Amino acid sequence: MQEKMGSASSMQKSISSVGKKVTATSNKVQGLDVVQKLSMPKANEKWHSWKNALNQPVTGKKRKDCQESANTRETSEVSNEYHNGHKLNIFQDDEKNIRKTIELLKLSTFDAWKYENEELIHHIIAMFKDLHILDELGITVFRLHAWLEAVEKNYRHVLFHNFRHAFCVTQMMYFMVNELNLVKKMTILQIGILLVACICHDLDHPGLSNLYQRKAHTELS
Repeated sequence: MQEKMGSASSMQKSISSVGKKVTATSNKVQGLDVVQKLSMPKANEKWHSWKNALNQPVTGKKRKDCQESANTRETSEVSNEYHNGHKLNIFQDDEKNIRKTIELLKLSTFDAWKYENEELIHHIIAMFKDLHILDELGITVFRLHAWLEAVEKNYRHVLFHNFRHAFCVTQMMYFMVNELNLVKKMTILQIGILLVACICHDLDHPGLSNLYQRKAHTELS
């Protein structure tokens, strides 16, 4: 019991840090309320601090637009049109194709340059499903997909520290989890923390090094 409580506390600290990064740039993302409305019934306490970090006030027309966007997303989640939409076709493929994708993701030689960002999002979801992280935290595929889309929009279009780079780091962590058989040494919750940290580690990165920031005397320095 104490071990689980310790893991949950670690999850709260990690997700809280990630939440602050997302909050810092949330004004750039239309409909970020979708992220705020992620429902995790089995892990409410574990994710409480993260959800609070994302709960920044939005007023006026922007609040109305965000709420309408969130409502549209929620409605679409339970509609046949959304479930059968092209965005999630990867999870409607036959089991053989899904397993083939997962086996490719387990390789250190996986080539992320062959895929667009939307496909990379699908691959991340495949990793979460394969490691049973969704089951552990009570998150649906559709809510994870909405969160990943919001994260992707918060990455800048820079040469290196972009969403593709975040995916590569995440995929390499997934490779190590399997190569080192970490599922026998860590809890599913801990592995989930690792993947979330990889996905979000360069959110809103301006694309320039710390050395450049210092020499240019920028605000970030």
